[in-house]
Amino acid sequence: MVKKDQEIEGNLVVIGIIKKILSTLLLFFSISLMAIMLTFNSTDKGWGVVSDKTPTNLYNEIGAWLSGIIVKELGVFPGFLLSLILVIWSLKLFNNSKITFLKIKLLAVFLLISLSSLGGTYLESILVKTFNLNFPLIIQRGLSEWLLLNFSKGISNFLDVDLITSELIIGASSLVISLILFIWILSLGSAEIKFLKFIIRPLIMPLVWIFNVFYNLFFVIQKNNENIIMKSESELSLFHRIKNKLLNLNQRKKPKIRKNPILIKNNEPIFKKIFDIIFFPPGNKPYFITTER
Repeated sequence: MVKKDQEIEGNLVVIGIIKKILSTLLLFFSISLMAIMLTFNSTDKGWGVVSDKTPTNLYNEIGAWLSGIIVKELGVFPGFLLSLILVIWSLKLFNNSKITFLKIKLLAVFLLISLSSLGGTYLESILVKTFNLNFPLIIQRGLSEWLLLNFSKGISNFLDVDLITSELIIGASSLVISLILFIWILSLGSAEIKFLKFIIRPLIMPLVWIFNVFYNLFFVIQKNNENIIMKSESELSLFHRIKNKLLNLNQRKKPKIRKNPILIKNNEPIFKKIFDIIFFPPGNKPYFITTER
């Protein structure tokens, strides 16, 4: 029993090591595929090009051949999606995460490449016509353009619509279906989502910072200026109100005319009144005798 447990533990260790090796290989292939496409040069000796010049591709002649096949015949969009799939799958193997329906998804990758080549070609043509772009990665013409044109002609004859509408139907539908397949094939888990956030965050934060700077310059400052003007106007009106109040306080009030007579109480004692009447009759003023020494 102990030997079986040890054998099981040994097998699990071996399987874990194999997964780590496969994970590293998939990550290497995904990075290599992206580098091969990004260093594509239409004048390099490779697919459909004969030249004596040394290839400028990062992977020399092999890279020039592979990039010629991918970019010219299929387009950069399916290569980009495939490299992302390899990255996510390498992370899942590294984290010992399970890829559900692996065999079906491996077959779906080929369907993804076919549909994304049509959708990517249509998207590239729209970008080139709208923004007048001249990037070598998106102006190549090959198998995907030929398939899109022929499928569009077939749809145009079948549905009795013009060629532009049929291209829109084929391109948009292929693009949407390929993106849905791409999300399903990825099999993203919580660990992969956290890792992607960790990678994407440094790339997005400068864009967010630039957006915040422009927003503060063109919107927040203007709004603050408007608020300051409104505040100063309100303070000015408040100052005028206070000033008027103070002026009204300094002005003397006009006396009011009393309709009723004023009654004055005399609080003198009654005996004092009698004394004044006896000794100082009305009309006679009292006098005082003073002596000088």
